[in-house]
Amino acid sequence: MSTLTPTQYAAKRSRPRVSFFSTARSNLCHLILLLLDEGKSVVVTITDRCTGCALLDLDFSPAAYNLLALPALGRISGMLWSWV
Repeated sequence: MSTLTPTQYAAKRSRPRVSFFSTARSNLCHLILLLLDEGKSVVVTITDRCTGCALLDLDFSPAAYNLLALPALGRISGMLWSWV
């Protein structure tokens, strides 16, 4: 398991939905996402699984999160994303 560093634009992903991802595609590490929220954006690399995340959640590195919101906000919901 990798650890996200404070300066890394990265995210951990939740476990995949079996109905959406085939076994061959269940490892999404190293894939890149563009995230958009309220006029702010960041490109992150998926680095690991987040075992404590809810289905389809992402756990951002501090650097990536801080580009989207203030830490006091907590969870961000409703953001748009796409594979890069």
